[in-house]
Amino acid sequence: MLILNLIKNPNLIFLSITFLIILSSIFVIISKNPIHSILYLVLVFILTTILFLTLNVEFIAMLFLVLYIGAIVVLFLFVVMMLNVRIIELRERVISYVPIAIIIVLIFFLLILSMLKINFIIEPSKIALDNINILEFFF
Repeated sequence: MLILNLIKNPNLIFLSITFLIILSSIFVIISKNPIHSILYLVLVFILTTILFLTLNVEFIAMLFLVLYIGAIVVLFLFVVMMLNVRIIELRERVISYVPIAIIIVLIFFLLILSMLKINFIIEPSKIALDNINILEFFF
């Protein structure tokens, strides 16, 4: 029954695949083992390919699949295996980086909010006047 509802509602398919992409992306970051992290990255790329296929963009989906999974992820996997990266346990040093991380995140969100304010809260009359001034400049 759930599969029939998914077929009838493409938005539900889109939202479920997007949720799975976000969840597996979080697992890429959280995973302590680098091999597991790369395998979650492969899952992210496969789900993104499926998302492109649901949007009827077959060329980009296959390009994404061949380019990212076939080349880049395999390269990451070989590098991790050749470097013999050990599973690193979290240390107390990591806590010392938290204030810097909070400052960087705050700056990032302030930049995003300033861009949203500039791009979306401009009055329509100013946009029309700017377009007229640009047209007068060219003609």
